[in-house]
Amino acid sequence: RYTDEGEAAPIEPDEQGRLWSEELESWLAADGLFLRLYDRNGAMRLTKGEAEREGRLAERVMRLAEEAEKQMEREGRLAEFQRAERERTEKEAEHQRAERERAEKEAAWAKLRELGIDPEKL
Repeated sequence: RYTDEGEAAPIEPDEQGRLWSEELESWLAADGLFLRLYDRNGAMRLTKGEAEREGRLAERVMRLAEEAEKQMEREGRLAEFQRAERERTEKEAEHQRAERERAEKEAAWAKLRELGIDPEKL
């Protein structure tokens, strides 16, 4: 901050010892040997290295989320296939039971005819 005469004017710290910089639109606060910047709401601004790490981490999280979604889709397709296979197997078993019953009925009727009995009249 500068005076009307162009001289540097002192900036008074707030109750937490921070200085507000109009130029940076940030609070400046001591952090050990370093000076950290905070936005108007008090959220710490990241350094370039921190922002790059955050970006890489966010990309990794997105990749992991995409992989998890694909895995869930594969598992869903597998579950659907297994359900369809169970249904097909159950239908095949029901068909075989019906065929067995039909064959047994035909054999019984043939036996009745051999004995001279008309199964239609029973």
